[in-house]
Amino acid sequence: MSDRPIVLAGADAGLPRALALHLAATGHPLRAAVERWADALALRAESGRERAFDAVDLADDLQAQAWAESVLAGGPPRLLVVAASPAHRADAAWRLFPDEVDFLLDRHLRGAFNLVRHLLPAMLDAGSGAVVLGADRPGGPGASVAAAVRGALDALATALADEVTAEGLAAPGVIVCAARLSDDADPASAAARLLALGPADHGRTLHLTAG
Repeated sequence: MSDRPIVLAGADAGLPRALALHLAATGHPLRAAVERWADALALRAESGRERAFDAVDLADDLQAQAWAESVLAGGPPRLLVVAASPAHRADAAWRLFPDEVDFLLDRHLRGAFNLVRHLLPAMLDAGSGAVVLGADRPGGPGASVAAAVRGALDALATALADEVTAEGLAAPGVIVCAARLSDDADPASAAARLLALGPADHGRTLHLTAG
């Protein structure tokens, strides 16, 4: 087992939460971020891992940078997973309030960019690691912002993979891919798939789903 940290942002609920608890229980050097301190404290208590879970506003660049620096104290991440759960009031896009849209886009997209900016360079310098950008809610009627976030993360993963490749740093160096995260997926199977990412996964979309 590598002693380089595994970073999981968005471990508040669903598969990301179950995945974080599984990684903590199996002894991996996990650093997970959630939005609220109540959730971080609950996860610490459930896992018995006091330092594995933190509450961080990743959309705030100063908070994201400070947290990333604490992560990098343990070395460049072996795996960085940014998981978005952009649930919002089920209504048509034209009836959503501006602050609803701003909050979700800021939280999920700016947060992803901030973590990439502060953690990916160390992974590139190390010449290895994997970045996975995923969303766990499908689009559809009444889920326009969720669909926009998912599409944006997909596009960001594709662009990052192309940029890493263009600089000659891609697999077998650093691997970048998108992911579909389903709450009914088995966390142990999802963890095994993420930890086994290889050159063939670079630029692709993983499907971490049941079955």
